[in-house]
Amino acid sequence: MSSQPVDLEVLYTLLKWPSSPDRPEALERFKRITEFAFQALSDPDIRSLLSGKSEIAILDVMAASGIAGVAFAKAASSLGYRVKLAVLDVRGGELRLAPEWL
Repeated sequence: MSSQPVDLEVLYTLLKWPSSPDRPEALERFKRITEFAFQALSDPDIRSLLSGKSEIAILDVMAASGIAGVAFAKAASSLGYRVKLAVLDVRGGELRLAPEWL
């Protein structure tokens, strides 16, 4: 039995995952992720881990449009951290949307 490679660009168009900043449901998703990021960054264990740091690096792997990585970066930045953000994905169409979330 041989298997055909899966084209992730095609597969993800079937999932209808809202990722473009011009879509209201994607903006709502971004808002929820940002709220979660604030909660996560406010957790005592995370605060302890980040104690004394002024800069953090965020790596968003399988990032799609970078929505989660950017949400975490914005939350961290608003808490006073300098942020380095890298977003990675094999799907160029989605990845091209990342700068729009900044």
